[in-house]
Formats: sequence, structure tokens, C-alpha cells
Amino acid sequence: MGQNSSIRERIDRAVNNVDENEAITVSLKDLMFIFKTLEEFNSFFHQPLNYESVEDVRKFLGDVDEGGYRVLHHAYYHVFDRLLPEKIKQEIVDGKYE
Repeated sequence: MGQNSSIRERIDRAVNNVDENEAITVSLKDLMFIFKTLEEFNSFFHQPLNYESVEDVRKFLGDVDEGGYRVLHHAYYHVFDRLLPEKIKQEIVDGKYE
């Protein structure tokens, strides 16, 4: 299916591959960073007036050095890298969650 499937289908397929009885411990600080990151993206994209032009989206996203992409990049490459078990990281590399 890959990129031809919807974002929801790709997420559901990945989540359905995870044992619901497995758990990890997450610090409240890491959880709040992820929550606030998602909150900022949700707040921006919830209101269509925020992104009437491509320039509006570019300004919000910024790049790896500043803006929304900076915090998304940090959450994905740094916070999750500390949180995900090595087994899951390897399964991601192996394509189990695509």
C-alpha cells in the first residue's frame, strides 16, 4: 500500500502490529514535549485561516533550525529515539510498521 494508502490506514496498520500489552516508561517532561508539539501543529492546522497560502505553511514549518519542523524533528529523532525499545527501532528499519 505505501504512500497510496491514506495516512490513517498507514498509522492503523503500524499500530495494529504492536502488542497492546507491551508498555514503556516515559518521563513527564518527554510526554509534555510531545503533547505540546502535537498541540502546536493541531492548533495551526485546526484553523484554515492559518494556512491560506503556501507561504503561511512555510512560515509555520520553518526548517530544522527553527519553527514547527524544528520541534517535530527533535521529537522524532531525539525524544522517540530515547523512548522506543531497540526491538521496535529494528522492526521499523525492517519495514514492519509500514
